[in-house]
Amino acid sequence: MQQPFVGLYATYYDVLFPLDETELNFYCHWARHAQGPVLEIGCGTGNMLCALARNGFEVHGLDCSKPMLDLAARKAHESGLSLQLHHQALEALALPHTFSMISVSSCSFMFLTDYVQAQQTLTRLYDHMSLGGYLLISSFLPYQEMMSGVSGRQCIHDITLDDQSQLTVYQTVTYDSVHHTRTCVLDFELWCSGTIHQQEQHAFLYRWYGVEELMTMIKAAGFCDVAAYGDYQTLPLAADAETVIVVARKPL
Repeated sequence: MQQPFVGLYATYYDVLFPLDETELNFYCHWARHAQGPVLEIGCGTGNMLCALARNGFEVHGLDCSKPMLDLAARKAHESGLSLQLHHQALEALALPHTFSMISVSSCSFMFLTDYVQAQQTLTRLYDHMSLGGYLLISSFLPYQEMMSGVSGRQCIHDITLDDQSQLTVYQTVTYDSVHHTRTCVLDFELWCSGTIHQQEQHAFLYRWYGVEELMTMIKAAGFCDVAAYGDYQTLPLAADAETVIVVARKPL
């Protein structure tokens, strides 16, 4: 089994997860309030970073995947954009800078499956934040997915890349309701001229945090003005939101 965030997953990440304009507008909204350097944790191939840079923001990116950071660097170079990229894991965050806004994007915080480690990581984020700076953490709750019976192996992507190539991705999801964990196994098949050319399997383990639980953890790390939003809208969190974004500030 492949480690996640490399191989076919990294190569075709932009095809599988194109930049969402609503999400970009949400991050631009808070970056304008922050008025300073922005750090995106879980920046991947740099789609959001490059978009923020094109909107005039000073941006840094951090990711645990060297292949994805290499793609981000290449993308920035080809576009003439300036990015500061850092190869680190979220839980090992140690940079010689502070930031006016830190976003933990792509639900990356959910990869911290140990509660103590997650709380320690929030303290690290606090230490890397400028006074008055904004913290944004995206997450999701799998309850609707669980109730809809999404389990077992399902085809979630079947994408034609060009006249000769096609990418098929299957997903197998299992849940542990006691420990609030979700295991997602992705099977990649790269087809060339009707024949499977390459196969890979990537496994992801998430821990979901309840909205109030996550807000309480963020407050315990020292942040204030903690609020939750849904689906990248600057409106109060709706009950049927698929994505939760908790926004907080470091006190002045």
